Formats: sequence, structure tokens, C-alpha cells
Amino acid sequence: EFGEQQRYADLMIDITKLTQGEKEKIRDYHARVLELRRKLDAQIRKEGLADGLMIGVDNLL
Repeated sequence: EFGEQQRYADLMIDITKLTQGEKEKIRDYHARVLELRRKLDAQIRKEGLADGLMIGVDNLL
């Protein structure tokens, strides 16, 4: 669990230092990630792939 917390801490960004353009890029990127994840979830359900694969995908995202 400590490794997970450290990884999260390493990824933290002081959002007060971001420009408006950077914030918009992050928002756009996040929206694309969510859309791709939704499509991947739907494809996995459609193809009836194992739940274990879904857990692996969740861990990557």
C-alpha cells in the first residue's frame, strides 16, 4: 500500500501553478481517457472476456 501512496504522491501537481491552457489540456486528456475506457469496457463486455482482464485494465488506469 505504501508504494501506491508514494506513486500517487509522485504524480501530484500543484494545480495553482498551471496555466489555463495547461488545465484545458489536462481536462481534454482526461475526457479522452474516460471515453476510451468506456469503449474498452463495452468491448470487453461484448466479447465476454474474463473478469481478470478487467481488473488488469482498472489497475492500469
